[in-house]
Parts: sequence; C-alpha cells; structure tokens
Amino acid sequence: MAKTPPTDIGDVLILLPREPVTTFAVGAVVREGQADFHQADEVAHVATIILAVQAATVLLRPTGRIYLMDLDAGEWSELPAGLASATRVTGQPSAR
Repeated sequence: MAKTPPTDIGDVLILLPREPVTTFAVGAVVREGQADFHQADEVAHVATIILAVQAATVLLRPTGRIYLMDLDAGEWSELPAGLASATRVTGQPSAR
C-alpha cells in the first residue's frame, strides 16, 4: 500500500493520533494527495474515533471518501462508505 492516501478534493482525512496522544484531527482535503493538515485553515480536534467519523461525515462531499491516516505506522486506509453512513444517522457504527 502506498504511504500517501490517494486523496482528492471533496474527501476527508482523519489523522489517527500518535501514542500516547488521544486527540484525532479531522479536516477536509483541499489538495490532491493531501496526507496532513499543514497550512490547513479548519481542522477539528476530537477525543474519540466515533466523534472523528461524525465530524468527517459533516465535511464529506457526496462523492468524497473518508481516509484514516495512522501517523505511527505511516499507513492509511479508507473508511467503508456504509460505516460512514451508519455513523452519520445514529452516532454509532452499525453492527452490520
């Protein structure tokens, strides 16, 4: 897997915290290939992954994707669309 997520404008990036920090950073992608929030204007800082996903769904454009970037491992993954949709409605991930 590539070290940089294939982000595009309209996507949202969640940065998973480095240990022992427990704050998640969430923000809209404003440039293709973005993997951090350096020079970003608006970044939310939240305490849990559930709050991070909720914040991401608010920022997400209809065709956008949510990427999780693990700062410790330097790896990324894409959040499944169904999980993002379920979290938007209920505030909790669905048990599907």
